[in-house]
Amino acid sequence: MFKKMMMVSALVFVGATSASAIGLGVVFGGSASWNGWGGSWGAGFSLGVGSLEDVDWELAVRASGGNGRFWVGLDLDWHLYQYNFTDWVAFYVGVGPYVGLAFGSKDSWYNPVTGKNEKYGGYFGLDVGARVPVGFRFMLADMFDIWIAFVPNVGLGMTFYNKDYYGNKGSNSFGIGGGIGGEIGFRFWF
Repeated sequence: MFKKMMMVSALVFVGATSASAIGLGVVFGGSASWNGWGGSWGAGFSLGVGSLEDVDWELAVRASGGNGRFWVGLDLDWHLYQYNFTDWVAFYVGVGPYVGLAFGSKDSWYNPVTGKNEKYGGYFGLDVGARVPVGFRFMLADMFDIWIAFVPNVGLGMTFYNKDYYGNKGSNSFGIGGGIGGEIGFRFWF
């Protein structure tokens, strides 16, 4: 069922644009946030739909992790404005939603049985919101572009905790937050 939904979504996504090309690449960074929750941050894959000279849509899937935590995010931006300064430099403004999922260990506790510090009690976080990337694209070759952008965002963050080693449960949280981050990436166009 999930595979069918993803296939239909991809066909609608590509069919909803006047796509003459597809760009595949890598993206680093994303939206930073305040209020104690994640935003869309990490490294991952980027899909551009439109053309090298004028991108219509961008889809990014990012992931990050470390220290007992794992995060994965998805964002979809529509380029509502693009101005080409030259044949190889363009300014753009986009808008679109993002979704982030976070999983991890809450705290490190001393386990008297093993004699080690171990992570107990996990959490699950969900961030949803909107982002507005503002940046520059550099078309350096016939089929290659690089972009750099500032990425303001605003959204809702929710975190749910499990019990820790001692049976204590962390405080679940819900909040409105936002921030500004940045991203850099490159794509090859087909």
